Amino acid sequence: MPASPHLQKWQRNQIFDAIQSVGLDPKEFDLESGDAEVRIKHKWSQSYFIVGGNAGHYVGRYVVGDAPEWPYEVYSWEALIPRVSRWLEEVKRDLEMPDLWAELQREAELLGQASNEPAENTPFTRTSKKRLQDDSKKWRSTPGARTRSLQSRCES
Repeated sequence: MPASPHLQKWQRNQIFDAIQSVGLDPKEFDLESGDAEVRIKHKWSQSYFIVGGNAGHYVGRYVVGDAPEWPYEVYSWEALIPRVSRWLEEVKRDLEMPDLWAELQREAELLGQASNEPAENTPFTRTSKKRLQDDSKKWRSTPGARTRSLQSRCES
């Protein structure tokens, strides 16, 4: 690739404005200048946009999330900024979109392997039976308390 386009302040500011205009926070991005290119990198994802080439002929590549890398080629800064803006819109959409399969897998891991198997139908222990009997006797013996308890639950 030819020498890197040195971005002037107004160009860097246009990138900053483009980030804000799609509703993202510029603090979530790094703007890094290397020997042969400038990289706009989203800090918490795999997304990046590389500007290479020189004024009048910009070439580079970009990635959104875990998608494959895409090359581009434009012949002016005015054509490059809309390309950066579209990339930013795609980054935002990728960040906001849940990964339903990953969430399902995390849920299964949290609940453990047993969650996919039927629960074991074991009899109550003596302690559990005694507690249920005691609670049942209390419930039957105090009809006024039972009514007040139900009313308070309905009111809250």
